[in-house]
Amino acid sequence: MSGQPAGRDAILRATGNGFAIFEQYLAQHFPGGRIEEGRHISNPFLGTPQHTPSFNVYRDSGGIWRFKDFAHSDCSGDCFELAARVNGINPATNFPDVLKRIEADCGLQPQDAVNQRTSKGHGKDYSIRQKPFSRQELDYWQQCGIDADILERFGVLSVSSYTASGRDGKSYTVRSSPNAPLFAYPYGEHAHKLYSPFAAKREARFRFVGVKPEGFIWGLEQLPEHGNAVMITAGEKDALAATAHGVHAVTLNSETARISSDAVRMLRSRADVLLCCYDIDETGCTAATRLWHEHEIIPVSLPCWIADGEGKDISDFFKLGGTKEGFHELITDIIANPPPAAATATNVESVNGEQAQAGSRFISLRELLACTESDEGFLIENILPAVGVSAIVGIPDVGKSQFTRHLALAIVTADAFLGLKVTPRHRRVIIVITEESRGQVAGSLLKQLALIPDVPLDAIEILFANTLAPDEIIADLSGRLREAPADAIIIDSFGDVFPGRDPNSSAEMRKALKPFDAIAQEFLTAVLFVNHLGKAGYRATPDQSQVINSAAFVQKCRSVIDLRYETHDPLTKFLSITKGNGVATAIKQRSMILRYNESALLFSFTGQYKLVSEINADPGDMERAQLRREAVERYQRGESVRTIAGAIGRAPSTVGSWVKGVRPGTLSAGESSGELSNDWTQELDSGQ
Repeated sequence: MSGQPAGRDAILRATGNGFAIFEQYLAQHFPGGRIEEGRHISNPFLGTPQHTPSFNVYRDSGGIWRFKDFAHSDCSGDCFELAARVNGINPATNFPDVLKRIEADCGLQPQDAVNQRTSKGHGKDYSIRQKPFSRQELDYWQQCGIDADILERFGVLSVSSYTASGRDGKSYTVRSSPNAPLFAYPYGEHAHKLYSPFAAKREARFRFVGVKPEGFIWGLEQLPEHGNAVMITAGEKDALAATAHGVHAVTLNSETARISSDAVRMLRSRADVLLCCYDIDETGCTAATRLWHEHEIIPVSLPCWIADGEGKDISDFFKLGGTKEGFHELITDIIANPPPAAATATNVESVNGEQAQAGSRFISLRELLACTESDEGFLIENILPAVGVSAIVGIPDVGKSQFTRHLALAIVTADAFLGLKVTPRHRRVIIVITEESRGQVAGSLLKQLALIPDVPLDAIEILFANTLAPDEIIADLSGRLREAPADAIIIDSFGDVFPGRDPNSSAEMRKALKPFDAIAQEFLTAVLFVNHLGKAGYRATPDQSQVINSAAFVQKCRSVIDLRYETHDPLTKFLSITKGNGVATAIKQRSMILRYNESALLFSFTGQYKLVSEINADPGDMERAQLRREAVERYQRGESVRTIAGAIGRAPSTVGSWVKGVRPGTLSAGESSGELSNDWTQELDSGQ
């Protein structure tokens, strides 16, 4: 490196007060390869390991990172002393050499401290401190054939640090390091997508800052006015890799993002052929198929051999040894032999006829049966369908939130819930919280976990969405499900994710529910909303018409679960299915009687049922219902209408109307019609 090195203060600013320098030289000596402030480790400058580790890293009162060995008074200093020790330089006589060594090892330049991108006044302020790409960072991109010219052409930044505001409104700063580089993709004038390729959690690898433009196509500005082909890729890195190997490429930000017909027409005006090349996992294949059948965008399939090297996308193809010639051959072959133009059932919306081209709306029964994965099963037997939108409703304080969390614990442990079979595929649940604080949710779950052993804690993920807009929630859910599928998404509560002005408007309600239903269909998951009853339903017999804003909401739901408590005993609950696609009528006619453990916040089934018609029913109505059942049973045993009328004290005409259509003599003496059976499935199995 030539020229004057950066000054001491500039290097401190560029390295987070020296933290990046400590990570460069000492991270490998800490467990997990990450610096832990205050943790004692064996002194790396000693020839033998310490019996009692006494070396640690800390920040002084001014925030500057320092090291110290409490057993060796001569072993202490800041990041510059550290670099001098590691590299065998005397800082007293050769301090400029120390600065140059830091610049070389950490990929710094003097301008790191001043080259900054800032976006303010657009709703989501942020700033990015840019630095030149280090040799190590360029090597990372070069694995996929992406060189510095391509990075510069697309405006990709190497980030020293960025500052943004969290959901709580407080600002935070994230700094890169040689072992944890950060890059930024520009999204218009007022947004960037941050990329942290080595983040421990996959969901932490990407983060948007600023205001993302709606319908933005990344890479569009770099396209020529017209070319042979344009390829839509799964992400920015894939678009860079494709471009670096001679194929003009763009990305929609993710495979699950939708593209409008206008955008497709615009892209077609820029190329002779429109292609897409998505990941070779289930999500990528489904999304590519959708683009083909909605817009006739030809899907390019990557070779299966990349999966043997744990690869799945264009970047991996080149990283694992794929060549430019091989990539072009894949494209040439699929253009010459495109897939059939008929719609497939993997595209749920084209089967429903939404946004599909006229010629691709039809699908034969043969194709449907061959390609469709059935979604008719239940995640929770007879209560919660495995795929689609459902709801649990009830009056305030009946325990809806605790019920859904108990249900989530049953799904991730695959244990029976209230005696009902649980059939998860992934044993994962996402809970979206819109009202409660972290402390409240943690407190309730801790109580439940005390009586439920062996719960895989990482299998339940919680999105605290108190400050998120509905479209942000949708985006977060889609992105997370693309990384890790889940059996169920619980949204507590629906009122906070309804973006419309008038919840009584059927059009606005359908519009609000549609993206959640699309998530359910695309990722084959259950979406369960927590919703409320209208006040008129508080003391009424359970019925789907009592759901607040009921008509359009209930129409979209595959199942509506009604939870109530006994008026004189709030710890006794009634669980009813007021709507259940594929649920037998006999099951929907009765409520499970549950018992609520108030200290553990858990529910248990008593083994007993109550007819739905008897819950909150008028005493006179209940008496009439009981007499009617008695009249029907007597008639089935062969008694005459007149005899029955005399026995129960009702007019023969009334009894006659009750038994109309009932076959007489179908029960033997002492036999019951089984209407009050405690087994939901018994009546079905016996054919009654």
